Amino acid sequence: MAFVYQLIYVSSTFLAFVLGALVFFRRRDQTVVRLFAGFIATGICWVITLYFFYFFTEPALLLLTGRLNFLFSELTAFFALAFVYHFPKTTFRLPRWTFYASISVTAVLCLVTLLTDLVDENEVIQGVSRVTEFGRAYPLFMAYLGLVIAALVCILVRKYRELKDEARAQLLMVAGGLLVGFLFAIVTNVLIPWRTGNYETQHYGPLSLLFFCLLMGYAVARHELLDIKVLATELFVFCLLLLTVINNVVSVTPIGQVISAGTLVVGAIFGALLIREVHRDARQTEDLRVLSERLAQTNVHLKEMDVTKTEFISIASHQLRTPVSVIKGYLSLLQEGAYGKLSETVLEKIDQMYAANERLVHLINNILNMSRIEQSRLEFRCSDADLRTIIADVSDEMKFKVKDKGLILECDLPPVGTAKIYTDAEKIHEILANLTDNAIKYTEKGSVRIAGRVVQEGGEDWVVLEVSDTGLGISEEGRKRLFERFYRVDAPGSARQTGTGLGLFICKKFAESLGGKIVVTRSEPGVGTTFEVRLPVKSTGQCAPSENK
Repeated sequence: MAFVYQLIYVSSTFLAFVLGALVFFRRRDQTVVRLFAGFIATGICWVITLYFFYFFTEPALLLLTGRLNFLFSELTAFFALAFVYHFPKTTFRLPRWTFYASISVTAVLCLVTLLTDLVDENEVIQGVSRVTEFGRAYPLFMAYLGLVIAALVCILVRKYRELKDEARAQLLMVAGGLLVGFLFAIVTNVLIPWRTGNYETQHYGPLSLLFFCLLMGYAVARHELLDIKVLATELFVFCLLLLTVINNVVSVTPIGQVISAGTLVVGAIFGALLIREVHRDARQTEDLRVLSERLAQTNVHLKEMDVTKTEFISIASHQLRTPVSVIKGYLSLLQEGAYGKLSETVLEKIDQMYAANERLVHLINNILNMSRIEQSRLEFRCSDADLRTIIADVSDEMKFKVKDKGLILECDLPPVGTAKIYTDAEKIHEILANLTDNAIKYTEKGSVRIAGRVVQEGGEDWVVLEVSDTGLGISEEGRKRLFERFYRVDAPGSARQTGTGLGLFICKKFAESLGGKIVVTRSEPGVGTTFEVRLPVKSTGQCAPSENK
């Protein structure tokens, strides 16, 4: 046999044995590892029987070796299919009957191959070559290999769709090695000899196992495949130390023995340090993997809880609006005297109840708007709007709050007909109501002013709405976080700490959705604060015409 052929046989067998041993002794208790070891073992037996097939000259022994070669090729295919089904994890379950059917078919085919002449009828020696006389059931052998490859492809495709990230990369490595290896082995050892009678190509068949082992080795280094890095390091250190011991034994000079002994000591020390570091790295990697999986599961759970929370808040807010609206209606009727004239004391209490109910309406609207923003379900109803009307309505709503605190509410309306805009009037109303409510809340004495005007900047017309007060003002730190969700200005007094901290966040979202913005133009402690809302007169944002979006 040519030297290159012997090199192929020896290298493929050695690498396969090392890889199989590393995997098996590292995780022998796992099903996927035992199946992988079975695949490697039958593959090695296939290469060995093929090797000795070209050394035996006794006809009976040659025939037995040839049939064993066929048998181990069938077993290799079976273990490869079982390994792929479990690697890197079982993502789906096949019916139990398929498991028993595959074992039964493989067992029957192996018995037929070994004990009858239906697959391998005879082996003929022609010089240094061997010629196989195929039996009548040889097409069944070919069909078996074809079905195994088809099943492998189906399993690999389905798993590729279900797996993600690192597991998918590992699957691709194994899939490439198996499919290329199988196809190469079938072509060189089955199809070419069967169709052409050229058996010389069979010597290249073991390259399929060699290629698979090299690809698996790369996968081990690149993708932590089957977790054998630690054992591989230990084996590497052991081999180096063994070579050093052998060198020390065969050394014939005292100097050589001293050098070898010193090398052995140094190698043992550094080898121990290397193994310790690899062990530490492996533990850290495993800990990080476990933490990553737990974080991923927790993140999914939190997202589910967040969705459930948002849906609950949305439903609860909708349900609360109805009774609150009914209460508001009856309180309005009482204020107007629809049920008879009431005393000043009773009317004062009703006004307080009305103001408290308005705060509740405001709170419910904020929570409902927040849930819609989180779910991206904000609805915009755009139409021609007059900002004079919007400002007047907000002023009318706030009169009881202003009266209750003894403040003055001023309205500086734009000239009639100058503040027309195509927008969502309800959203603008909510922005002004939120800003005005905050201004009243943080003002102990003085006034609150709502103003509107139209300005021109950069060749475009803008509607400017201002809400200013003479209240506590906002610190520089507070201004940086003012429009954050759930942030409330830190001010003394429990009354000023009420609320959800959603109002300004919602105002900002509304203004930006309508193509505008909201900013603080003035804020001085003890002097007051001014908020400015700018909206384009020309329709933009959610209210832009469809052809402009």
